[in-house]
Amino acid sequence: TYDIVNDNFLEVWEPLGKYMKAHFKKAGLFLYNVLLKRGLRLFNPFLLIKVQSIYAPNNKANRGKWKHSQVMHFLDVAYSNAQYFNIGLITHMAYELSQNAASVSRLKWEEVDLDAGTIIIRVTRGSKDLITIPLSHDLILMLKEQYKIWGWQEYVVPSPTNVRGTVYPYNFARVTNLFSEIRKVAELPDELKLYDIQHTSIKQMVKAGVNIT
Repeated sequence: TYDIVNDNFLEVWEPLGKYMKAHFKKAGLFLYNVLLKRGLRLFNPFLLIKVQSIYAPNNKANRGKWKHSQVMHFLDVAYSNAQYFNIGLITHMAYELSQNAASVSRLKWEEVDLDAGTIIIRVTRGSKDLITIPLSHDLILMLKEQYKIWGWQEYVVPSPTNVRGTVYPYNFARVTNLFSEIRKVAELPDELKLYDIQHTSIKQMVKAGVNIT
């Protein structure tokens, strides 16, 4: 029973990374404990499922591993395939704007000025303070291409799958799954994660002498 549950668990949730696996294991433990108390199960198989701790002491130390050349290669691969274009754009914006990819994936066209070549973002998550950031020529070109296809609705990077005709941002689990696919196609190391893109960008800015305070 353990082997079956463990293999299925890892097969289904491996693309989501250790954070999502840890949370689903926690939910599984709770569910089976309820079943145990009601006499509907004799054992909780989730007790045997091994998931890497999300609180490993070297988590933060391992952030920011990306090299600039690796980011550029990733973007080249993503932009060269129509099904990966949106994920490439999310990654591109997260890297250039030094922003969290989840926040970038929810940007709206009203926050982008393609003529002026600028974008408006919040200083910090939940903050009311906004700043205007100039965009690079390459990113502007990609945003203009995106606008030709998706400019009719409000989100810069919407999920191609609509719900009853309504378009929504990506479920971020789907973003991480597609990101992993692109990384594999690009033959980049598995330890390079999407959430590291922002930290890499910030470290590179600091190293270049940019004042980010």
